[in-house]
Amino acid sequence: MNRLSKYILFIVFAILLLFPAIQTFKVLRLKSLDGAYELTKPPQFTLQSWFSGEFQETFTKSIEDHIGFRNWFICLRNEIDYTLFSIVHTFNIVVGKDEVLYQEVYLSAYNGDDYVGDDIVKRKLDKFQFVQNELQKRGIFLMLLIAPGKASIYPEYIPETWSKKHKTKTNYDAYTQELQNRSINYLDMRKYLSQIKDTIKHPLFPKCGTHWSGYTITIVADTLIKYLEQKTKFSLTHFNSTKGYETNSDFRFTDNDIGNAMNLMWNIKAWKVYYPTITFEKKNNTSKPDILTIGDSFNQSFWGFYPFFSTIFGSNSQYWYYNRVISWPDSLAPKSISTERLDYKKEIEIRKIIMIVTTEQNLNDFGFSFIDQAYNIYNPSVHYEEKIAEYISKVHTDSNLHKIIKEKALMKNINNIDLMAFMDAKWLINDAEQKKDAVLHQMYLDSIKKTKVNYVKLK
Repeated sequence: MNRLSKYILFIVFAILLLFPAIQTFKVLRLKSLDGAYELTKPPQFTLQSWFSGEFQETFTKSIEDHIGFRNWFICLRNEIDYTLFSIVHTFNIVVGKDEVLYQEVYLSAYNGDDYVGDDIVKRKLDKFQFVQNELQKRGIFLMLLIAPGKASIYPEYIPETWSKKHKTKTNYDAYTQELQNRSINYLDMRKYLSQIKDTIKHPLFPKCGTHWSGYTITIVADTLIKYLEQKTKFSLTHFNSTKGYETNSDFRFTDNDIGNAMNLMWNIKAWKVYYPTITFEKKNNTSKPDILTIGDSFNQSFWGFYPFFSTIFGSNSQYWYYNRVISWPDSLAPKSISTERLDYKKEIEIRKIIMIVTTEQNLNDFGFSFIDQAYNIYNPSVHYEEKIAEYISKVHTDSNLHKIIKEKALMKNINNIDLMAFMDAKWLINDAEQKKDAVLHQMYLDSIKKTKVNYVKLK
Protein backbone atom coordinates (compact mmCIF):
# COMPACT_ATOMS: atom_id res chain seq x y z
CA MET A 1 0.00 0.00 0.00
CA ASN A 2 1.53 3.35 -1.07
CA ARG A 3 1.70 6.47 1.10
CA LEU A 4 -1.27 8.15 -0.65
CA SER A 5 -3.49 5.15 -0.02
CA LYS A 6 -2.52 5.19 3.64
CA TYR A 7 -3.40 8.89 3.90
CA ILE A 8 -6.78 8.31 2.25
CA LEU A 9 -7.50 5.33 4.55
CA PHE A 10 -6.47 7.40 7.57
CA ILE A 11 -8.75 10.29 6.57
CA VAL A 12 -11.70 7.95 5.94
CA PHE A 13 -11.13 6.26 9.31
CA ALA A 14 -10.85 9.66 11.07
CA ILE A 15 -14.12 10.83 9.46
CA LEU A 16 -15.86 7.64 10.61
CA LEU A 17 -14.62 8.25 14.14
CA LEU A 18 -15.84 11.85 14.00
CA PHE A 19 -19.28 10.94 12.63
CA PRO A 20 -20.89 10.25 16.04
CA ALA A 21 -19.58 13.58 17.37
CA ILE A 22 -20.82 15.42 14.27
CA GLN A 23 -24.23 13.69 14.47
CA THR A 24 -24.60 15.01 18.03
CA PHE A 25 -25.66 18.24 16.27
CA LYS A 26 -28.44 16.33 14.40
CA VAL A 27 -26.84 16.66 10.96
CA LEU A 28 -28.76 13.64 9.67
CA ARG A 29 -32.41 12.99 10.49
CA LEU A 30 -32.62 9.51 12.01
CA LYS A 31 -35.49 7.45 13.37
CA SER A 32 -36.15 7.96 17.07
CA LEU A 33 -36.48 5.06 19.48
CA ASP A 34 -39.93 3.89 20.46
CA GLY A 35 -41.06 3.06 23.99
CA ALA A 36 -40.65 4.62 27.42
CA TYR A 37 -37.15 5.74 28.28
CA GLU A 38 -35.47 8.82 29.71
CA LEU A 39 -32.17 10.30 28.54
CA THR A 40 -29.71 11.46 31.18
CA LYS A 41 -29.45 15.25 31.34
CA PRO A 42 -26.03 16.96 31.60
CA PRO A 43 -25.31 17.48 35.33
CA GLN A 44 -24.71 20.78 37.06
CA PHE A 45 -21.22 21.11 38.50
CA THR A 46 -20.84 21.39 42.28
CA LEU A 47 -17.85 20.68 44.48
CA GLN A 48 -19.88 18.13 46.44
CA SER A 49 -20.92 16.19 43.29
CA TRP A 50 -17.34 16.37 41.97
CA PHE A 51 -15.69 14.91 45.08
CA SER A 52 -18.42 12.29 45.51
CA GLY A 53 -17.93 11.15 41.91
CA GLU A 54 -21.60 11.76 41.09
CA PHE A 55 -20.80 14.51 38.55
CA GLN A 56 -18.37 12.32 36.60
CA GLU A 57 -20.73 9.35 36.55
CA THR A 58 -23.73 11.42 35.41
CA PHE A 59 -21.65 13.33 32.85
CA THR A 60 -20.39 10.08 31.30
CA LYS A 61 -23.94 8.67 31.15
CA SER A 62 -25.16 11.91 29.56
CA ILE A 63 -22.48 11.74 26.85
CA GLU A 64 -23.37 8.11 26.12
CA ASP A 65 -27.12 8.93 25.91
CA HIS A 66 -26.62 11.82 23.49
CA ILE A 67 -23.81 10.54 21.28
CA GLY A 68 -24.52 10.66 17.56
CA PHE A 69 -26.05 7.59 15.88
CA ARG A 70 -26.88 6.11 19.30
CA ASN A 71 -30.43 5.20 18.19
CA TRP A 72 -29.15 3.70 14.94
CA PHE A 73 -26.62 1.50 16.75
CA ILE A 74 -29.26 0.35 19.25
CA CYS A 75 -31.59 -0.64 16.40
CA LEU A 76 -28.71 -2.43 14.66
CA ARG A 77 -27.86 -4.34 17.85
CA ASN A 78 -31.51 -5.27 18.33
CA GLU A 79 -31.84 -6.43 14.73
CA ILE A 80 -28.72 -8.64 14.85
CA ASP A 81 -29.71 -10.22 18.18
CA TYR A 82 -33.31 -10.85 17.07
CA THR A 83 -32.50 -12.14 13.55
CA LEU A 84 -29.56 -14.37 14.48
CA PHE A 85 -30.29 -15.39 18.08
CA SER A 86 -34.06 -14.71 18.62
CA ILE A 87 -33.17 -12.34 21.47
CA VAL A 88 -35.64 -9.53 22.23
CA HIS A 89 -34.31 -6.60 24.23
CA THR A 90 -37.70 -5.01 24.94
CA PHE A 91 -39.21 -5.81 28.32
CA ASN A 92 -42.48 -7.78 28.43
CA ILE A 93 -42.55 -8.79 24.74
CA VAL A 94 -42.85 -12.49 23.82
CA VAL A 95 -42.45 -13.72 20.24
CA GLY A 96 -44.99 -16.41 19.37
CA LYS A 97 -45.35 -18.75 16.44
CA ASP A 98 -45.01 -17.11 12.99
CA GLU A 99 -43.51 -14.08 14.78
CA VAL A 100 -46.85 -13.06 16.31
CA LEU A 101 -46.03 -10.70 19.18
CA TYR A 102 -47.60 -10.83 22.65
CA GLN A 103 -47.06 -8.99 25.88
CA GLU A 104 -46.12 -11.31 28.70
CA VAL A 105 -48.76 -9.96 31.12
CA TYR A 106 -51.55 -11.06 28.78
CA LEU A 107 -50.10 -14.57 28.55
CA SER A 108 -49.91 -14.72 32.36
CA ALA A 109 -53.54 -13.62 32.67
CA TYR A 110 -54.60 -16.15 30.02
CA ASN A 111 -52.94 -18.94 32.05
CA GLY A 112 -54.45 -17.75 35.34
CA ASP A 113 -51.14 -16.82 36.99
CA ASP A 114 -52.68 -13.69 38.55
CA TYR A 115 -55.95 -15.26 39.76
CA VAL A 116 -57.18 -13.43 42.89
CA GLY A 117 -59.69 -15.99 44.19
CA ASP A 118 -63.48 -16.26 44.34
CA ASP A 119 -63.83 -14.32 47.61
CA ILE A 120 -62.21 -11.21 46.15
CA VAL A 121 -64.29 -11.50 42.97
CA LYS A 122 -67.56 -11.69 44.89
CA ARG A 123 -66.62 -8.82 47.17
CA LYS A 124 -65.68 -6.60 44.22
CA LEU A 125 -68.92 -7.39 42.38
CA ASP A 126 -70.95 -6.78 45.55
CA LYS A 127 -69.56 -3.24 45.59
CA PHE A 128 -70.09 -2.79 41.85
CA GLN A 129 -73.72 -3.85 42.13
CA PHE A 130 -74.28 -1.53 45.09
CA VAL A 131 -72.78 1.45 43.24
CA GLN A 132 -74.72 0.59 40.07
CA ASN A 133 -78.00 0.65 42.01
CA GLU A 134 -77.17 3.89 43.79
CA LEU A 135 -76.22 5.63 40.56
CA GLN A 136 -79.31 4.31 38.82
CA LYS A 137 -81.41 6.15 41.45
CA ARG A 138 -79.65 9.33 40.32
CA GLY A 139 -80.23 8.71 36.62
CA ILE A 140 -76.65 7.55 35.94
CA PHE A 141 -75.93 4.37 34.00
CA LEU A 142 -72.91 2.38 35.23
CA MET A 143 -71.51 -0.44 33.11
CA LEU A 144 -68.50 -2.72 32.74
CA LEU A 145 -66.85 -3.54 29.41
CA ILE A 146 -64.46 -6.51 29.38
CA ALA A 147 -61.92 -6.33 26.55
CA PRO A 148 -60.03 -9.44 25.42
CA GLY A 149 -56.32 -9.95 25.66
CA LYS A 150 -54.60 -10.96 22.44
CA ALA A 151 -53.75 -14.39 23.86
CA SER A 152 -57.47 -15.20 24.27
CA ILE A 153 -58.28 -14.33 20.66
CA TYR A 154 -55.18 -15.93 19.13
CA PRO A 155 -54.12 -18.76 21.45
CA GLU A 156 -52.96 -20.79 18.44
CA TYR A 157 -49.85 -18.59 18.12
CA ILE A 158 -48.80 -18.76 21.77
CA PRO A 159 -45.20 -20.06 21.92
CA GLU A 160 -44.55 -23.58 23.19
CA THR A 161 -42.81 -22.30 26.33
CA TRP A 162 -46.10 -20.72 27.42
CA SER A 163 -48.67 -23.11 25.92
CA LYS A 164 -47.11 -26.02 27.83
CA LYS A 165 -47.70 -24.29 31.16
CA HIS A 166 -50.55 -25.56 33.30
CA LYS A 167 -53.62 -23.36 32.74
CA THR A 168 -55.65 -22.71 35.90
CA LYS A 169 -58.85 -20.80 36.66
CA THR A 170 -58.51 -17.21 35.52
CA ASN A 171 -59.90 -13.91 36.74
CA TYR A 172 -61.92 -13.76 33.53
CA ASP A 173 -63.49 -17.15 34.31
CA ALA A 174 -64.36 -16.12 37.85
CA TYR A 175 -65.80 -12.71 36.96
CA THR A 176 -67.89 -13.86 33.99
CA GLN A 177 -69.28 -16.83 35.93
CA GLU A 178 -70.30 -14.56 38.79
CA LEU A 179 -71.64 -11.83 36.48
CA GLN A 180 -74.11 -14.27 34.95
CA ASN A 181 -75.77 -14.63 38.37
CA ARG A 182 -76.14 -10.88 38.96
CA SER A 183 -78.08 -7.95 37.53
CA ILE A 184 -74.97 -6.05 36.54
CA ASN A 185 -74.64 -4.04 33.33
CA TYR A 186 -71.74 -5.46 31.35
CA LEU A 187 -70.51 -6.23 27.85
CA ASP A 188 -68.22 -9.22 27.44
CA MET A 189 -66.35 -8.34 24.26
CA ARG A 190 -63.93 -11.23 24.70
CA LYS A 191 -66.79 -13.68 24.36
CA TYR A 192 -68.37 -11.86 21.41
CA LEU A 193 -65.14 -11.37 19.45
CA SER A 194 -64.14 -14.99 20.04
CA GLN A 195 -67.48 -16.08 18.57
CA ILE A 196 -67.12 -14.02 15.38
CA LYS A 197 -63.36 -14.51 14.91
CA ASP A 198 -63.72 -17.25 12.28
CA THR A 199 -66.49 -15.46 10.37
CA ILE A 200 -64.53 -12.35 9.41
CA LYS A 201 -61.48 -12.06 7.18
CA HIS A 202 -59.70 -9.19 8.95
CA PRO A 203 -57.49 -9.55 12.05
CA LEU A 204 -59.12 -8.67 15.37
CA PHE A 205 -55.64 -7.97 16.72
CA PRO A 206 -52.69 -6.96 14.53
CA LYS A 207 -49.76 -9.34 14.34
CA CYS A 208 -47.37 -6.85 15.96
CA GLY A 209 -49.85 -4.97 18.14
CA THR A 210 -51.10 -5.61 21.67
CA HIS A 211 -54.43 -3.71 21.39
CA TRP A 212 -57.47 -4.59 19.35
CA SER A 213 -57.17 -3.40 15.75
CA GLY A 214 -58.63 -0.32 14.10
CA TYR A 215 -61.14 -2.58 12.36
CA THR A 216 -62.13 -4.28 15.62
CA ILE A 217 -62.89 -0.99 17.36
CA THR A 218 -65.58 -0.33 14.75
CA ILE A 219 -67.25 -3.60 15.78
CA VAL A 220 -66.89 -2.75 19.46
CA ALA A 221 -68.21 0.81 19.02
CA ASP A 222 -71.24 -0.40 17.07
CA THR A 223 -71.98 -3.03 19.74
CA LEU A 224 -71.57 -0.46 22.53
CA ILE A 225 -73.94 2.05 20.88
CA LYS A 226 -76.66 -0.58 20.45
CA TYR A 227 -76.17 -1.85 24.00
CA LEU A 228 -76.44 1.64 25.52
CA GLU A 229 -79.56 2.43 23.51
CA GLN A 230 -81.12 -0.83 24.67
CA LYS A 231 -80.29 -0.17 28.33
CA THR A 232 -80.93 3.59 28.47
CA LYS A 233 -83.37 6.10 26.96
CA PHE A 234 -80.68 7.73 24.85
CA SER A 235 -80.89 7.84 21.07
CA LEU A 236 -77.21 7.94 20.14
CA THR A 237 -75.40 8.88 16.96
CA HIS A 238 -74.84 5.88 14.69
CA PHE A 239 -72.22 5.45 12.00
CA ASN A 240 -71.85 3.70 8.68
CA SER A 241 -68.84 1.58 7.78
CA THR A 242 -68.03 1.51 4.06
CA LYS A 243 -65.17 0.24 1.91
CA GLY A 244 -61.75 1.27 3.18
CA TYR A 245 -58.28 -0.09 2.52
CA GLU A 246 -55.95 -2.89 3.59
CA THR A 247 -52.31 -2.38 4.50
CA ASN A 248 -49.44 -4.22 6.17
CA SER A 249 -47.22 -1.16 6.57
CA ASP A 250 -49.24 2.07 6.83
CA PHE A 251 -50.49 1.43 10.36
CA ARG A 252 -52.73 3.71 12.38
CA PHE A 253 -52.50 4.45 16.08
CA THR A 254 -51.61 1.28 18.08
CA ASP A 255 -51.71 -1.28 15.26
CA ASN A 256 -47.94 -1.84 15.37
CA ASP A 257 -47.22 -0.68 18.93
CA ILE A 258 -45.18 -3.59 20.26
CA GLY A 259 -43.55 -4.06 16.87
CA ASN A 260 -42.33 -0.47 17.08
CA ALA A 261 -41.25 -0.97 20.69
CA MET A 262 -38.78 -3.66 19.60
CA ASN A 263 -36.77 -0.92 17.83
CA LEU A 264 -35.52 -3.10 14.98
CA MET A 265 -33.87 -1.88 11.78
CA TRP A 266 -36.70 -3.42 9.74
CA ASN A 267 -40.26 -4.19 10.84
CA ILE A 268 -41.43 -7.78 11.20
CA LYS A 269 -43.58 -8.79 8.23
CA ALA A 270 -47.09 -8.06 9.48
CA TRP A 271 -50.61 -9.21 8.67
CA LYS A 272 -52.73 -6.95 6.53
CA VAL A 273 -55.05 -4.85 8.66
CA TYR A 274 -58.21 -3.16 7.44
CA TYR A 275 -59.39 0.41 7.94
CA PRO A 276 -62.98 0.95 6.82
CA THR A 277 -64.27 4.42 5.97
CA ILE A 278 -66.50 5.73 8.77
CA THR A 279 -69.26 8.29 8.30
CA PHE A 280 -71.53 9.42 11.12
CA GLU A 281 -75.28 9.80 10.67
CA LYS A 282 -76.72 13.26 11.23
CA LYS A 283 -80.11 13.19 12.92
CA ASN A 284 -81.89 15.92 14.85
CA ASN A 285 -83.27 13.68 17.58
CA THR A 286 -79.99 12.15 18.80
CA SER A 287 -78.70 12.58 22.34
CA LYS A 288 -75.09 13.32 23.32
CA PRO A 289 -74.83 12.26 26.96
CA ASP A 290 -71.60 12.92 28.83
CA ILE A 291 -69.61 9.77 29.57
CA LEU A 292 -66.88 9.16 32.13
CA THR A 293 -64.80 6.15 31.14
CA ILE A 294 -62.21 4.70 33.48
CA GLY A 295 -59.71 1.98 32.75
CA ASP A 296 -56.72 0.83 30.76
CA SER A 297 -55.31 1.80 27.38
CA PHE A 298 -57.92 -0.12 25.36
CA ASN A 299 -60.16 2.91 25.97
CA GLN A 300 -57.93 5.03 23.76
CA SER A 301 -58.97 3.16 20.61
CA PHE A 302 -62.38 4.88 20.79
CA TRP A 303 -60.73 8.13 19.66
CA GLY A 304 -57.30 7.05 18.45
CA PHE A 305 -58.55 5.33 15.26
CA TYR A 306 -61.81 7.18 14.65
CA PRO A 307 -63.53 10.02 16.57
CA PHE A 308 -66.19 7.79 18.09
CA PHE A 309 -66.39 9.25 21.57
CA SER A 310 -66.09 12.92 20.59
CA THR A 311 -68.91 12.44 18.06
CA ILE A 312 -71.22 10.18 20.06
CA PHE A 313 -70.88 11.66 23.54
CA GLY A 314 -71.07 15.14 25.07
CA SER A 315 -68.37 17.77 25.40
CA ASN A 316 -67.97 17.13 29.13
CA SER A 317 -66.89 13.52 28.57
CA GLN A 318 -63.58 12.32 30.00
CA TYR A 319 -61.26 9.31 30.23
CA TRP A 320 -59.37 8.61 33.44
CA TYR A 321 -56.30 6.51 32.70
CA TYR A 322 -56.21 3.73 35.32
CA ASN A 323 -58.19 6.14 37.54
CA ARG A 324 -54.98 8.14 38.00
CA VAL A 325 -54.98 11.02 35.54
CA ILE A 326 -57.31 12.66 33.00
CA SER A 327 -55.99 11.46 29.62
CA TRP A 328 -58.81 12.52 27.31
CA PRO A 329 -60.02 14.82 25.80
CA ASP A 330 -56.76 15.84 24.18
CA SER A 331 -57.10 19.39 25.48
CA LEU A 332 -56.79 18.13 29.07
CA ALA A 333 -54.24 15.35 28.59
CA PRO A 334 -51.11 17.59 28.55
CA LYS A 335 -52.13 19.10 31.90
CA SER A 336 -51.71 15.70 33.64
CA ILE A 337 -54.57 16.43 36.04
CA SER A 338 -54.45 13.87 38.84
CA THR A 339 -57.80 12.33 39.78
CA GLU A 340 -56.71 12.56 43.42
CA ARG A 341 -57.45 16.27 43.29
CA LEU A 342 -60.99 15.83 41.98
CA ASP A 343 -64.28 15.83 43.84
CA TYR A 344 -65.39 12.30 42.94
CA LYS A 345 -69.05 12.76 43.86
CA LYS A 346 -69.33 15.87 41.71
CA GLU A 347 -67.45 14.27 38.81
CA ILE A 348 -69.71 11.23 38.88
CA GLU A 349 -72.99 13.12 39.11
CA ILE A 350 -72.34 15.52 36.22
CA ARG A 351 -72.23 12.53 33.85
CA LYS A 352 -74.98 10.29 32.52
CA ILE A 353 -72.86 7.23 31.74
CA ILE A 354 -69.97 5.74 33.71
CA MET A 355 -68.07 2.96 31.93
CA ILE A 356 -65.27 0.83 33.35
CA VAL A 357 -63.15 -0.69 30.56
CA THR A 358 -60.75 -3.45 31.55
CA THR A 359 -58.81 -6.11 29.69
CA GLU A 360 -58.36 -9.56 31.20
CA GLN A 361 -54.88 -8.77 32.50
CA ASN A 362 -56.29 -5.93 34.62
CA LEU A 363 -59.13 -7.88 36.21
CA ASN A 364 -56.80 -8.51 39.15
CA ASP A 365 -57.27 -4.80 39.87
CA PHE A 366 -60.99 -4.78 39.18
CA GLY A 367 -62.42 -1.27 38.86
CA PHE A 368 -59.04 0.41 39.33
CA SER A 369 -60.18 1.54 42.84
CA PHE A 370 -62.91 3.71 41.27
CA ILE A 371 -65.68 1.39 42.44
CA ASP A 372 -64.18 1.29 45.95
CA GLN A 373 -64.15 5.09 46.04
CA ALA A 374 -67.70 5.38 44.73
CA TYR A 375 -68.84 2.76 47.24
CA ASN A 376 -67.35 4.81 50.07
CA ILE A 377 -69.25 7.87 48.84
CA TYR A 378 -72.69 6.29 48.42
CA ASN A 379 -72.70 3.69 51.19
CA PRO A 380 -74.52 5.30 54.19
CA SER A 381 -72.54 3.17 56.62
CA VAL A 382 -69.28 4.66 55.42
CA HIS A 383 -70.15 8.36 55.83
CA TYR A 384 -67.39 9.22 53.40
CA GLU A 385 -67.94 12.98 53.27
CA GLU A 386 -68.32 13.28 57.02
CA LYS A 387 -65.05 11.43 57.57
CA ILE A 388 -63.24 13.74 55.19
CA ALA A 389 -64.67 16.85 56.85
CA GLU A 390 -63.77 15.47 60.26
CA TYR A 391 -60.19 14.81 59.15
CA ILE A 392 -59.75 18.29 57.64
CA SER A 393 -61.08 19.83 60.87
CA LYS A 394 -58.63 17.75 62.89
CA VAL A 395 -55.74 19.01 60.74
CA HIS A 396 -56.52 22.55 61.90
CA THR A 397 -56.78 21.62 65.60
CA ASP A 398 -54.00 19.07 65.95
CA SER A 399 -50.62 20.84 65.63
CA ASN A 400 -48.67 17.60 65.02
CA LEU A 401 -51.05 16.49 62.27
CA HIS A 402 -51.01 19.99 60.78
CA LYS A 403 -47.21 19.84 60.59
CA ILE A 404 -47.31 16.44 58.85
CA ILE A 405 -49.87 17.61 56.28
CA LYS A 406 -47.92 20.81 55.65
CA GLU A 407 -44.76 18.80 54.95
CA LYS A 408 -46.68 16.52 52.58
CA ALA A 409 -48.08 19.56 50.76
CA LEU A 410 -44.59 20.99 50.30
CA MET A 411 -43.29 17.65 48.96
CA LYS A 412 -46.16 17.44 46.44
CA ASN A 413 -45.89 21.14 45.53
CA ILE A 414 -49.44 21.83 46.77
CA ASN A 415 -49.97 25.31 48.18
CA ASN A 416 -53.29 24.59 49.90
CA ILE A 417 -53.35 22.77 53.27
CA ASP A 418 -57.05 21.89 52.98
CA LEU A 419 -56.50 20.31 49.56
CA MET A 420 -53.64 18.21 50.93
CA ALA A 421 -55.78 17.22 53.94
CA PHE A 422 -58.64 16.29 51.56
CA MET A 423 -56.31 14.09 49.47
CA ASP A 424 -54.82 12.49 52.58
CA ALA A 425 -58.26 11.71 54.03
CA LYS A 426 -59.36 10.09 50.76
CA TRP A 427 -56.26 7.90 50.77
CA LEU A 428 -56.74 6.83 54.40
CA ILE A 429 -60.40 5.91 53.91
CA ASN A 430 -59.76 3.98 50.70
CA ASP A 431 -56.70 2.29 52.21
CA ALA A 432 -58.84 0.98 55.07
CA GLU A 433 -61.23 -0.58 52.57
CA GLN A 434 -58.41 -2.09 50.56
CA LYS A 435 -56.95 -3.66 53.71
CA LYS A 436 -60.21 -5.53 54.16
CA ASP A 437 -59.72 -6.94 50.67
CA ALA A 438 -56.10 -7.71 51.54
CA VAL A 439 -57.20 -9.86 54.50
CA LEU A 440 -59.41 -11.93 52.22
CA HIS A 441 -56.64 -12.17 49.67
CA GLN A 442 -54.17 -13.40 52.28
CA MET A 443 -56.67 -16.07 53.33
CA TYR A 444 -56.75 -17.13 49.67
CA LEU A 445 -52.95 -17.27 49.46
CA ASP A 446 -52.75 -19.31 52.66
CA SER A 447 -55.33 -21.78 51.38
CA ILE A 448 -53.54 -22.44 48.09
CA LYS A 449 -50.19 -22.81 49.85
CA LYS A 450 -51.70 -25.77 51.67
CA THR A 451 -52.68 -27.36 48.36
CA LYS A 452 -49.21 -26.64 46.89
CA VAL A 453 -50.62 -24.74 43.90
CA ASN A 454 -48.39 -22.21 42.13
CA TYR A 455 -49.58 -18.62 42.42
CA VAL A 456 -48.48 -15.06 41.75
CA LYS A 457 -48.84 -12.45 44.48
CA LEU A 458 -50.64 -9.23 43.71
CA LYS A 459 -48.35 -6.22 43.67
